[in-house]
This record gives sequence, C-alpha cells and structure tokens, in this order.
Amino acid sequence: MPIFTSSREKRLWFWVLVVLVAIFSTLFIGQPLIQLFSNQDIQAVFFVLGMVLVAATIQQRNEN
Repeated sequence: MPIFTSSREKRLWFWVLVVLVAIFSTLFIGQPLIQLFSNQDIQAVFFVLGMVLVAATIQQRNEN
C-alpha cells in the first residue's frame, strides 16, 4: 500500500517537512541572534537598513 495517494500529496508533505525543519532550526539559531542584537548599535544599523529597504521598495513601486 503506497504512503501517498498522489504526487501532489507527496509534494505537499515534502513542503510541510521543509517548514517544520525551518521552524525547529530557528530554535537553535535564536540564542546567538539574541546575543548579537543585545547591542543597541547593531539594532540601530538593522533598523536603518530596514527603513532603506522599505524606501527603495516604495520608490520602485512609484516609478512603475
């Protein structure tokens, strides 16, 4: 008896597994990131970088 009834079901279960691995991998990556972001200078750099990316996206959408 096959485990999957169709190739679509097999593909969907594959993506479920990928998402599950991604979720569990963030549990192990999270602690070093918390220590990295505890420095306020680094927080400010990422905030400014995020604002620049948002501005670039808005600018790109206005040109089209």
